[in-house]
Amino acid sequence: MSVERTHVFVNYATEDSIFVDWLCLRLLNEGYRVWCDRLKLLGGESYPKDIDDAISNRTARFISVLSRESIHKPNPLKERTLALQIARQRKEPFVIPLNLRGLSPTELGWMQSDLTFIPFTNWKEGLTQLLKNLERSNIPKQDAGMSVSALLNHGTCVKEQPETLWSNLIIVKNLPAAIYRFEHEIGMREADARSANRIWPHYRENSSVCWSFEPPPVDLANRYKFSKRGTCTDWRGATGPDINFYNLGKKVANAALRHSLMAGGLETDPSSGSLYFPDKPEYRRFEFRTTAGSSWIRPVGIRSFWTVKGSIPVRYHLSPHLSCWVDYGDLDVVRVLIRLHITELDGAAIRPSTMQSRRKAICKSWWNHQWLCRVFATLQLLGGDSNEIRIGALPDSQVILERFPLALEADRCLDESLLRPEPEAQEEAELLDRHYEDSEVLLEEVGDKEVGSAQA
Repeated sequence: MSVERTHVFVNYATEDSIFVDWLCLRLLNEGYRVWCDRLKLLGGESYPKDIDDAISNRTARFISVLSRESIHKPNPLKERTLALQIARQRKEPFVIPLNLRGLSPTELGWMQSDLTFIPFTNWKEGLTQLLKNLERSNIPKQDAGMSVSALLNHGTCVKEQPETLWSNLIIVKNLPAAIYRFEHEIGMREADARSANRIWPHYRENSSVCWSFEPPPVDLANRYKFSKRGTCTDWRGATGPDINFYNLGKKVANAALRHSLMAGGLETDPSSGSLYFPDKPEYRRFEFRTTAGSSWIRPVGIRSFWTVKGSIPVRYHLSPHLSCWVDYGDLDVVRVLIRLHITELDGAAIRPSTMQSRRKAICKSWWNHQWLCRVFATLQLLGGDSNEIRIGALPDSQVILERFPLALEADRCLDESLLRPEPEAQEEAELLDRHYEDSEVLLEEVGDKEVGSAQA
Protein backbone atom coordinates (compact mmCIF):
# COMPACT_ATOMS: atom_id res chain seq x y z
CA MET A 1 0.00 0.00 0.00
CA SER A 2 1.57 3.25 -1.16
CA VAL A 3 1.86 6.25 1.15
CA GLU A 4 0.79 9.60 -0.25
CA ARG A 5 3.41 12.33 -0.33
CA THR A 6 1.63 15.24 1.33
CA HIS A 7 4.15 17.13 3.45
CA VAL A 8 6.68 19.90 3.03
CA PHE A 9 9.90 19.09 4.93
CA VAL A 10 12.02 22.04 6.15
CA ASN A 11 15.76 21.41 6.51
CA TYR A 12 17.86 24.02 8.34
CA ALA A 13 20.53 24.80 10.95
CA THR A 14 19.64 26.04 14.42
CA GLU A 15 21.37 29.39 13.77
CA ASP A 16 18.57 30.16 11.29
CA SER A 17 15.73 29.26 13.67
CA ILE A 18 14.10 32.72 13.70
CA PHE A 19 13.74 32.69 9.93
CA VAL A 20 12.52 29.08 9.99
CA ASP A 21 9.85 29.89 12.59
CA TRP A 22 8.63 32.72 10.37
CA LEU A 23 8.68 30.55 7.25
CA CYS A 24 6.88 27.56 8.79
CA LEU A 25 4.07 29.67 10.23
CA ARG A 26 3.44 31.23 6.84
CA LEU A 27 3.43 27.87 5.08
CA LEU A 28 0.98 26.56 7.67
CA ASN A 29 -1.24 29.60 7.17
CA GLU A 30 -1.30 28.86 3.45
CA GLY A 31 -2.60 25.36 4.20
CA TYR A 32 0.56 23.28 3.66
CA ARG A 33 1.37 20.40 5.98
CA VAL A 34 4.83 21.17 7.33
CA TRP A 35 7.38 18.91 8.96
CA CYS A 36 9.94 20.87 10.96
CA ASP A 37 11.32 19.99 14.37
CA ARG A 38 10.77 23.64 15.40
CA LEU A 39 7.03 22.90 15.40
CA LYS A 40 7.00 19.57 17.20
CA LEU A 41 6.62 21.13 20.66
CA LEU A 42 3.55 23.12 19.62
CA GLY A 43 1.28 20.09 19.50
CA GLY A 44 -0.76 19.04 16.51
CA GLU A 45 0.75 16.71 13.94
CA SER A 46 3.59 14.49 15.18
CA TYR A 47 7.09 14.94 13.90
CA PRO A 48 8.24 11.72 12.18
CA LYS A 49 10.49 9.39 14.14
CA ASP A 50 12.07 7.90 11.02
CA ILE A 51 13.39 10.96 9.19
CA ASP A 52 14.81 9.03 6.23
CA ASP A 53 11.47 7.30 5.60
CA ALA A 54 9.59 10.60 5.93
CA ILE A 55 11.85 12.32 3.39
CA SER A 56 11.91 9.36 0.98
CA ASN A 57 8.27 8.31 1.00
CA ARG A 58 6.02 10.97 2.55
CA THR A 59 7.52 14.33 1.55
CA ALA A 60 6.20 16.19 -1.48
CA ARG A 61 8.86 18.92 -1.46
CA PHE A 62 12.07 19.30 0.55
CA ILE A 63 12.80 22.93 1.43
CA SER A 64 16.46 23.44 2.29
CA VAL A 65 17.39 26.67 4.08
CA LEU A 66 20.98 27.27 3.01
CA SER A 67 23.31 29.48 5.00
CA ARG A 68 26.97 29.38 5.95
CA GLU A 69 25.98 27.38 9.03
CA SER A 70 23.65 24.83 7.42
CA ILE A 71 25.90 23.85 4.49
CA HIS A 72 28.46 22.31 6.85
CA LYS A 73 26.47 20.96 9.82
CA PRO A 74 26.22 17.13 9.84
CA ASN A 75 22.46 16.66 10.34
CA PRO A 76 21.25 19.23 7.77
CA LEU A 77 23.92 17.95 5.35
CA LYS A 78 22.82 14.32 5.78
CA GLU A 79 19.14 15.17 5.15
CA ARG A 80 20.01 17.38 2.19
CA THR A 81 22.21 14.71 0.60
CA LEU A 82 19.38 12.16 0.80
CA ALA A 83 16.92 14.64 -0.71
CA LEU A 84 19.28 15.47 -3.60
CA GLN A 85 19.67 11.75 -4.36
CA ILE A 86 15.86 11.35 -4.41
CA ALA A 87 15.53 14.33 -6.74
CA ARG A 88 17.98 12.80 -9.21
CA GLN A 89 16.31 9.39 -9.05
CA ARG A 90 12.84 10.81 -9.67
CA LYS A 91 14.04 13.46 -12.11
CA GLU A 92 11.80 16.07 -10.51
CA PRO A 93 12.42 19.37 -8.63
CA PHE A 94 12.06 17.65 -5.26
CA VAL A 95 14.52 19.98 -3.49
CA ILE A 96 13.73 23.69 -3.19
CA PRO A 97 16.85 25.48 -1.93
CA LEU A 98 16.48 28.87 -0.25
CA ASN A 99 19.55 31.09 -0.34
CA LEU A 100 19.09 32.88 2.96
CA ARG A 101 22.09 35.21 3.11
CA GLY A 102 23.41 35.54 -0.42
CA LEU A 103 25.74 32.54 -0.57
CA SER A 104 27.97 32.55 -3.65
CA PRO A 105 28.10 29.49 -5.97
CA THR A 106 31.66 28.78 -4.83
CA GLU A 107 30.44 28.24 -1.26
CA LEU A 108 28.09 25.42 -2.30
CA GLY A 109 28.95 21.78 -2.95
CA TRP A 110 28.94 20.24 -6.41
CA MET A 111 25.68 18.38 -5.73
CA GLN A 112 23.84 21.68 -5.39
CA SER A 113 25.56 23.58 -8.19
CA ASP A 114 22.87 22.85 -10.80
CA LEU A 115 19.87 23.79 -8.63
CA THR A 116 17.81 26.95 -9.05
CA PHE A 117 17.82 28.87 -5.78
CA ILE A 118 15.16 31.14 -4.37
CA PRO A 119 16.92 34.20 -2.91
CA PHE A 120 15.69 35.25 0.52
CA THR A 121 17.69 38.41 1.03
CA ASN A 122 14.21 39.97 0.93
CA TRP A 123 11.91 37.66 2.90
CA LYS A 124 8.68 38.95 1.35
CA GLU A 125 9.88 38.52 -2.23
CA GLY A 126 11.40 35.14 -1.42
CA LEU A 127 8.16 33.89 0.17
CA THR A 128 6.15 35.04 -2.84
CA GLN A 129 8.43 33.07 -5.18
CA LEU A 130 8.35 29.99 -2.93
CA LEU A 131 4.54 29.96 -2.75
CA LYS A 132 4.32 30.24 -6.55
CA ASN A 133 6.71 27.29 -6.84
CA LEU A 134 4.62 25.13 -4.50
CA GLU A 135 1.40 26.16 -6.27
CA ARG A 136 2.80 25.23 -9.70
CA SER A 137 3.87 21.85 -8.34
CA ASN A 138 0.34 21.13 -7.05
CA ILE A 139 1.58 20.36 -3.54
CA PRO A 140 -1.43 19.21 -1.48
CA LYS A 141 -3.04 21.66 0.92
CA GLN A 142 -5.39 21.37 3.83
CA ASP A 143 -8.49 23.53 4.09
CA ALA A 144 -7.00 26.45 6.02
CA GLY A 145 -9.85 28.87 5.38
CA MET A 146 -8.65 32.33 4.39
CA SER A 147 -4.85 32.44 4.54
CA VAL A 148 -2.93 35.34 6.00
CA SER A 149 -1.82 36.52 2.56
CA ALA A 150 -5.39 36.36 1.24
CA LEU A 151 -6.67 38.17 4.31
CA LEU A 152 -4.18 40.98 3.88
CA ASN A 153 -4.91 41.23 0.16
CA HIS A 154 -8.61 41.36 0.96
CA GLY A 155 -7.97 44.65 2.68
CA THR A 156 -10.92 44.77 5.07
CA CYS A 157 -8.76 44.40 8.18
CA VAL A 158 -5.96 46.73 7.06
CA LYS A 159 -5.79 50.32 8.25
CA GLU A 160 -3.82 52.91 6.30
CA GLN A 161 -1.75 54.13 9.23
CA PRO A 162 1.80 53.28 10.37
CA GLU A 163 2.63 50.95 13.24
CA THR A 164 5.82 50.23 15.16
CA LEU A 165 6.78 46.55 15.32
CA TRP A 166 9.17 45.78 18.16
CA SER A 167 11.55 42.84 18.15
CA ASN A 168 13.47 41.19 20.98
CA LEU A 169 16.79 41.87 19.22
CA ILE A 170 19.29 44.48 20.41
CA ILE A 171 21.83 45.89 17.95
CA VAL A 172 25.45 45.54 19.06
CA LYS A 173 27.23 48.84 18.45
CA ASN A 174 30.67 47.55 19.39
CA LEU A 175 32.15 44.08 19.86
CA PRO A 176 35.89 44.15 20.64
CA ALA A 177 38.15 42.53 18.04
CA ALA A 178 40.81 41.28 20.49
CA ILE A 179 40.46 38.55 23.09
CA TYR A 180 43.04 37.72 25.76
CA ARG A 181 44.04 34.46 27.44
CA PHE A 182 44.67 34.55 31.18
CA GLU A 183 45.75 31.86 33.64
CA HIS A 184 45.65 31.93 37.43
CA GLU A 185 47.85 29.96 39.80
CA ILE A 186 45.50 29.85 42.79
CA GLY A 187 42.39 27.76 42.26
CA MET A 188 38.81 28.98 42.67
CA ARG A 189 35.89 27.26 44.29
CA GLU A 190 32.58 27.33 42.42
CA ALA A 191 31.26 30.17 44.59
CA ASP A 192 34.50 32.11 44.02
CA ALA A 193 34.13 31.68 40.24
CA ARG A 194 30.57 33.04 40.34
CA SER A 195 31.76 36.02 42.39
CA ALA A 196 34.54 36.63 39.87
CA ASN A 197 32.00 36.67 37.04
CA ARG A 198 30.05 39.43 38.78
CA ILE A 199 33.00 41.78 38.71
CA TRP A 200 34.83 40.68 35.53
CA PRO A 201 33.29 39.64 32.17
CA HIS A 202 35.11 36.49 31.09
CA TYR A 203 34.68 32.99 29.67
CA ARG A 204 36.19 30.18 31.74
CA GLU A 205 37.74 27.48 29.52
CA ASN A 206 38.80 25.24 32.42
CA SER A 207 39.78 25.44 36.09
CA SER A 208 42.73 27.75 35.43
CA VAL A 209 42.30 29.32 31.95
CA CYS A 210 40.02 32.29 31.18
CA TRP A 211 39.39 34.38 28.07
CA SER A 212 38.16 37.97 28.08
CA PHE A 213 38.02 41.24 26.17
CA GLU A 214 39.86 42.94 29.05
CA PRO A 215 42.21 42.05 31.95
CA PRO A 216 40.80 41.14 35.37
CA PRO A 217 40.51 43.86 38.03
CA VAL A 218 43.69 44.38 40.04
CA ASP A 219 42.29 42.96 43.29
CA LEU A 220 41.08 39.81 41.55
CA ALA A 221 44.34 39.43 39.62
CA ASN A 222 46.43 39.71 42.78
CA ARG A 223 44.22 37.41 44.86
CA TYR A 224 44.41 34.49 42.39
CA LYS A 225 47.73 35.40 40.70
CA PHE A 226 46.45 35.97 37.16
CA SER A 227 48.88 36.34 34.27
CA LYS A 228 48.25 37.08 30.58
CA ARG A 229 49.37 34.16 28.38
CA GLY A 230 48.20 35.10 24.90
CA THR A 231 46.36 37.52 22.62
CA CYS A 232 44.20 37.07 19.52
CA THR A 233 43.92 40.48 17.87
CA ASP A 234 41.11 39.53 15.44
CA TRP A 235 39.05 36.55 16.60
CA ARG A 236 36.60 36.80 13.67
CA GLY A 237 39.27 36.17 11.09
CA ALA A 238 41.94 34.24 13.02
CA THR A 239 42.66 30.58 12.38
CA GLY A 240 44.65 28.09 14.41
CA PRO A 241 45.38 24.36 14.42
CA ASP A 242 43.81 23.74 17.83
CA ILE A 243 41.48 26.68 18.51
CA ASN A 244 38.38 27.89 16.68
CA PHE A 245 38.79 31.57 17.51
CA TYR A 246 35.46 32.53 15.92
CA ASN A 247 33.51 30.25 18.27
CA LEU A 248 35.73 31.29 21.17
CA GLY A 249 34.97 34.96 20.51
CA LYS A 250 31.23 34.26 20.57
CA LYS A 251 31.62 32.45 23.91
CA VAL A 252 33.48 35.44 25.36
CA ALA A 253 30.69 37.75 24.10
CA ASN A 254 27.98 35.57 25.67
CA ALA A 255 29.95 35.40 28.92
CA ALA A 256 30.07 39.21 28.94
CA LEU A 257 26.27 39.31 28.59
CA ARG A 258 25.88 36.87 31.48
CA HIS A 259 28.24 39.02 33.55
CA SER A 260 26.07 42.08 32.88
CA LEU A 261 23.00 40.32 34.32
CA MET A 262 24.92 39.11 37.36
CA ALA A 263 26.42 42.56 37.91
CA GLY A 264 22.85 43.90 37.80
CA GLY A 265 21.96 41.77 40.83
CA LEU A 266 20.53 38.58 39.34
CA GLU A 267 21.21 35.33 41.17
CA THR A 268 22.14 31.89 39.78
CA ASP A 269 20.09 28.73 40.08
CA PRO A 270 22.74 26.08 40.95
CA SER A 271 20.90 23.22 39.22
CA SER A 272 20.15 24.86 35.86
CA GLY A 273 22.59 27.76 35.81
CA SER A 274 19.79 30.17 34.84
CA LEU A 275 19.81 33.70 36.22
CA TYR A 276 16.76 35.23 37.91
CA PHE A 277 15.58 38.29 39.83
CA PRO A 278 15.94 37.53 43.57
CA ASP A 279 13.15 38.06 46.09
CA LYS A 280 14.22 41.49 47.32
CA PRO A 281 12.12 44.60 47.98
CA GLU A 282 13.66 46.53 45.07
CA TYR A 283 12.44 43.88 42.62
CA ARG A 284 8.81 43.71 43.75
CA ARG A 285 8.10 46.87 41.79
CA PHE A 286 10.73 47.43 39.11
CA GLU A 287 10.47 50.68 37.15
CA PHE A 288 11.76 50.90 33.61
CA ARG A 289 12.04 53.40 30.79
CA THR A 290 10.59 53.03 27.30
CA THR A 291 10.96 55.18 24.19
CA ALA A 292 7.73 56.97 25.10
CA GLY A 293 7.65 57.15 28.90
CA SER A 294 7.99 55.05 32.02
CA SER A 295 6.31 51.97 33.43
CA TRP A 296 6.81 49.21 35.99
CA ILE A 297 6.42 45.47 36.45
CA ARG A 298 6.73 42.91 39.25
CA PRO A 299 9.72 40.67 38.37
CA VAL A 300 9.01 38.59 41.50
CA GLY A 301 5.60 37.52 42.75
CA ILE A 302 3.53 34.79 44.37
CA ARG A 303 0.84 32.72 42.67
CA SER A 304 -1.37 30.05 44.26
CA PHE A 305 -2.53 26.92 42.44
CA TRP A 306 -5.33 24.56 43.40
CA THR A 307 -4.25 20.91 43.67
CA VAL A 308 -5.66 17.79 45.32
CA LYS A 309 -3.85 18.94 48.47
CA GLY A 310 -5.53 22.34 48.39
CA SER A 311 -4.10 25.75 47.48
CA ILE A 312 -0.33 25.59 46.96
CA PRO A 313 1.60 28.90 46.64
CA VAL A 314 4.77 29.25 44.58
CA ARG A 315 7.10 32.17 43.94
CA TYR A 316 7.94 33.14 40.34
CA HIS A 317 11.03 35.10 39.30
CA LEU A 318 11.66 36.74 35.95
CA SER A 319 14.62 34.94 34.34
CA PRO A 320 16.00 36.77 31.27
CA HIS A 321 18.49 35.06 28.98
CA LEU A 322 20.79 36.97 26.59
CA SER A 323 22.61 35.46 23.62
CA CYS A 324 24.87 37.17 21.10
CA TRP A 325 24.27 36.37 17.43
CA VAL A 326 27.42 37.34 15.55
CA ASP A 327 27.19 38.21 11.84
CA TYR A 328 23.40 37.91 11.83
CA GLY A 329 22.90 39.20 8.31
CA ASP A 330 24.96 42.37 8.27
CA LEU A 331 24.65 42.96 12.01
CA ASP A 332 25.73 41.68 15.38
CA VAL A 333 22.67 41.45 17.63
CA VAL A 334 21.73 40.24 21.10
CA ARG A 335 18.53 38.24 21.50
CA VAL A 336 16.60 38.74 24.75
CA LEU A 337 14.52 35.75 25.86
CA ILE A 338 12.21 36.11 28.84
CA ARG A 339 11.68 33.02 30.98
CA LEU A 340 10.35 32.26 34.45
CA HIS A 341 12.14 30.60 37.36
CA ILE A 342 9.68 29.11 39.87
CA THR A 343 10.38 27.90 43.41
CA GLU A 344 8.63 27.06 46.64
CA LEU A 345 8.17 30.00 49.00
CA ASP A 346 11.30 28.94 50.92
CA GLY A 347 13.35 28.95 47.70
CA ALA A 348 13.40 25.17 47.26
CA ALA A 349 13.24 23.84 43.72
CA ILE A 350 10.06 22.28 42.35
CA ARG A 351 9.81 19.35 39.95
CA PRO A 352 10.60 20.22 36.31
CA SER A 353 7.25 18.85 35.09
CA THR A 354 5.38 20.92 37.66
CA MET A 355 7.46 23.99 36.87
CA GLN A 356 6.49 23.85 33.19
CA SER A 357 2.76 23.71 33.93
CA ARG A 358 3.09 26.56 36.42
CA ARG A 359 4.94 28.67 33.86
CA LYS A 360 2.17 28.17 31.32
CA ALA A 361 -0.52 29.09 33.82
CA ILE A 362 1.25 32.28 34.92
CA CYS A 363 2.10 33.41 31.38
CA LYS A 364 -1.20 32.63 29.67
CA SER A 365 -2.42 36.19 30.25
CA TRP A 366 0.79 37.73 28.86
CA TRP A 367 0.54 38.90 25.28
CA ASN A 368 2.90 40.91 23.07
CA HIS A 369 2.60 43.97 25.29
CA GLN A 370 3.52 42.13 28.51
CA TRP A 371 6.49 40.31 26.96
CA LEU A 372 7.78 43.52 25.41
CA CYS A 373 7.60 45.33 28.75
CA ARG A 374 9.73 42.60 30.30
CA VAL A 375 12.31 43.06 27.55
CA PHE A 376 12.35 46.79 28.33
CA ALA A 377 12.74 46.01 32.05
CA THR A 378 15.73 43.73 31.35
CA LEU A 379 17.41 46.49 29.34
CA GLN A 380 16.73 48.91 32.21
CA LEU A 381 18.61 46.55 34.52
CA LEU A 382 21.61 46.60 32.16
CA GLY A 383 21.66 50.20 31.04
CA GLY A 384 19.94 52.21 33.77
CA ASP A 385 19.08 55.67 32.49
CA SER A 386 21.94 55.71 29.97
CA ASN A 387 21.24 55.93 26.23
CA GLU A 388 23.33 52.81 25.58
CA ILE A 389 24.41 49.68 27.41
CA ARG A 390 28.13 49.31 28.15
CA ILE A 391 29.59 46.04 29.45
CA GLY A 392 33.13 46.06 30.79
CA ALA A 393 35.34 48.42 32.76
CA LEU A 394 37.75 49.68 30.07
CA PRO A 395 36.25 52.04 27.44
CA ASP A 396 38.41 50.65 24.61
CA SER A 397 37.29 47.04 25.19
CA GLN A 398 33.63 47.39 26.11
CA VAL A 399 30.72 45.55 24.54
CA ILE A 400 28.27 48.33 23.64
CA LEU A 401 24.58 47.70 22.90
CA GLU A 402 21.72 49.89 21.79
CA ARG A 403 19.52 50.95 24.71
CA PHE A 404 16.22 49.83 23.13
CA PRO A 405 15.23 46.85 20.96
CA LEU A 406 15.33 46.90 17.19
CA ALA A 407 12.04 48.29 15.87
CA LEU A 408 10.58 48.25 12.37
CA GLU A 409 8.03 50.63 10.92
CA ALA A 410 5.10 49.20 8.96
CA ASP A 411 3.22 51.63 6.71
CA ARG A 412 -0.07 49.84 7.50
CA CYS A 413 -1.51 48.05 10.48
CA LEU A 414 -4.27 45.57 11.27
CA ASP A 415 -7.60 46.83 12.53
CA GLU A 416 -7.61 44.88 15.77
CA SER A 417 -11.12 46.05 16.63
CA LEU A 418 -12.33 43.49 14.06
CA LEU A 419 -10.84 40.56 15.94
CA ARG A 420 -13.79 40.20 18.33
CA PRO A 421 -16.69 42.25 19.69
CA GLU A 422 -15.69 44.99 22.12
CA PRO A 423 -17.94 43.82 25.01
CA GLU A 424 -16.31 40.38 24.88
CA ALA A 425 -12.83 41.88 25.01
CA GLN A 426 -13.85 44.15 27.90
CA GLU A 427 -15.29 41.21 29.83
CA GLU A 428 -12.02 39.30 29.45
CA ALA A 429 -10.00 42.35 30.53
CA GLU A 430 -12.01 42.60 33.74
CA LEU A 431 -11.53 38.86 34.35
CA LEU A 432 -7.77 39.25 33.97
CA ASP A 433 -7.75 42.19 36.37
CA ARG A 434 -9.40 40.05 39.05
CA HIS A 435 -7.38 36.84 38.60
CA TYR A 436 -3.95 38.03 37.43
CA GLU A 437 -3.49 41.23 39.36
CA ASP A 438 -0.07 40.20 40.62
CA SER A 439 1.39 39.92 37.11
CA GLU A 440 -0.26 42.77 35.24
CA VAL A 441 1.70 45.64 33.76
CA LEU A 442 0.52 49.13 34.71
CA LEU A 443 1.60 52.00 32.48
CA GLU A 444 1.97 55.38 34.13
CA GLU A 445 2.88 57.65 31.25
CA VAL A 446 2.64 55.33 28.27
CA GLY A 447 -0.55 54.19 26.57
CA ASP A 448 -1.03 50.61 25.42
CA LYS A 449 -0.77 51.65 21.80
CA GLU A 450 2.77 53.02 22.07
CA VAL A 451 4.33 50.12 24.00
CA GLY A 452 1.85 47.39 23.14
CA SER A 453 2.60 47.03 19.44
CA ALA A 454 3.30 43.57 18.10
CA GLN A 455 6.57 41.95 19.09
CA ALA A 456 8.17 40.60 15.91
